Amino acid sequence: MRLGWCALLSTLILPAAAEAQLAPLGIPRGMFRFEVDGSFAYANERFNDGTKESLGGPNGTAQVSTGTGAFTLGIGLTRGLSIFGRLPIVSSWWRQTVVLDTTSAGSDSKRTGIGDIDAGAVYTFIDHWNADAARGVRLAASATFRFPTGDVALPGDPFGVSLGAGTPAIGVGIALDLGGGTFGARLAGAYLSQMSGDFTRRIDSAPTDVTVKPGDEIRIGISPYYRLARALGVVGSVAWVNQGSDDVQYASPADSVPGVPASALAEGTGASRLLLSIGLTYSSSGQRADGTGGIPLDAGWRWETTVASSGGIATKWSAIIFFARVYAKIW
Repeated sequence: MRLGWCALLSTLILPAAAEAQLAPLGIPRGMFRFEVDGSFAYANERFNDGTKESLGGPNGTAQVSTGTGAFTLGIGLTRGLSIFGRLPIVSSWWRQTVVLDTTSAGSDSKRTGIGDIDAGAVYTFIDHWNADAARGVRLAASATFRFPTGDVALPGDPFGVSLGAGTPAIGVGIALDLGGGTFGARLAGAYLSQMSGDFTRRIDSAPTDVTVKPGDEIRIGISPYYRLARALGVVGSVAWVNQGSDDVQYASPADSVPGVPASALAEGTGASRLLLSIGLTYSSSGQRADGTGGIPLDAGWRWETTVASSGGIATKWSAIIFFARVYAKIW
């Protein structure tokens, strides 16, 4: 976290002639981009069909925390097309205390390792954005493939934590930036199609093999900003996220547990969430006061929380998220 704050603050104090704006999704042609991003998320409550309850149930308390630091490398291939790859390092904790009569017992679980690696591409269709005036229009679309490189929790560990989803996924998204000088906004939508994977799960205290297709995810949001100074602005966001229900089946007839359908493991997996966030953004084209070009710089920080949910079980996450980007010309 200290590295992230240092990167963000050092970016904010560098001089630039560009006005505040939303950081571009794509990368300029012939440029190399290195990005560091991270987050710390925590929760001790969840929504159960819209009603808040403790993660530890009626007889205890629990807290789950996840810290992520990631490195992303990208290259602008053409005027509109860029590609990227992202490597995350994830550390997750689960702490639970169970109260029985006048006694209590606690448990801890922690895991650290590589999360799910992403690779993808961004294509900018429209780029009529005036950085100096912070106004104009920009439209970009993205496609991402998720590799299931993060370990998942073991079936024998009731307090186990996962570092990844355990299945591949394909995501597509689109973002429209509109700027009018002092005010502007990004409208964005994304769809994540998750593929099936084989897992070992416990049913009636017995481990058995199942095939799980996690529910697909839809995300729609708007992020308005207000310019505070040259290259610096305040950004808020409202996002609606819908997670479909999982499809769970026994891997084979021999894995079936008599009297218990595999779909019992999917109960409560589908839910919608409403997220709110606020933070700071910095985005500079690098143009100098004398009109000559320089190196673009982007950075941002925000606090995000889940304020409402419906339709199933959803963890009530709150998170601090940051990113910092530097560019270098390679041709």
